Amino acid sequence: MDFQQLSTLQNAKQTHKSSQLCKVFLQIQLSLGLDPDPPYNEAFMTGLRVNETITIHADELEERFIHSPGPGGQHVNKAATGVQLRFNLAQNRTLPEHVRERLTRIAGKRVNKEGVLVIDAHRFRSLDRNRQDARRRLLRLIREATIAPKIRASTQPPRAAIERRLQQKRFQREKKQRRRPPDDYVA
Repeated sequence: MDFQQLSTLQNAKQTHKSSQLCKVFLQIQLSLGLDPDPPYNEAFMTGLRVNETITIHADELEERFIHSPGPGGQHVNKAATGVQLRFNLAQNRTLPEHVRERLTRIAGKRVNKEGVLVIDAHRFRSLDRNRQDARRRLLRLIREATIAPKIRASTQPPRAAIERRLQQKRFQREKKQRRRPPDDYVA
C-alpha cells in the first residue's frame, strides 16, 4: 500500500459525508484487499431496516460530526468523534403517519421545532462506534414507535372490591369519631 492510497483511505474515513462516500470507501478497502469494517458493509449504506415493511434509506439520514464532551485528553480537543444524527420526521414519507406521530411523542425534546429528530452520540471515543450507537438508538426509537399501544377496555370494579372500600371508609370514620371527646364533656 503506497502513501497516496493510504491518504485517500484516511480522508474518506474521516469525512463520511454521505452514503456515496461510504461506497467509495468500501471500494477502496476492497481494492486494497482489506475486510470492510462493520459500519461500511452494504446493509449499513442502504439504510436501517426497522421491520419487514419499513426501511429507512441512508439518504434520509444526515450525520454531523462534533467534538465530544468529557474526558479523553488531547484526542477529545482535536478530533470530532461525536456524532449528531438527524432524521427529518416532518418530510419523511417512509414511515406511516401513526408511527411518525408516536415517534414524535416518544422522542420528546429530541425533536426540534422543524420536526427533525436529533440524536447525539458521544458515549465512545471512536467515531465509528458513535455512528453505530446513534443509528442503533434511532432504530430502537422507531421500533418502539411501531408497536401500537394496547387500547384499555373500561371495566367496572368487582362488587367485593366496592364492599372492601366502603368497609374501610366506615372503619376510618368510626376511628376518628372515637377520638372525639364525648358530647357531655365540659372543658
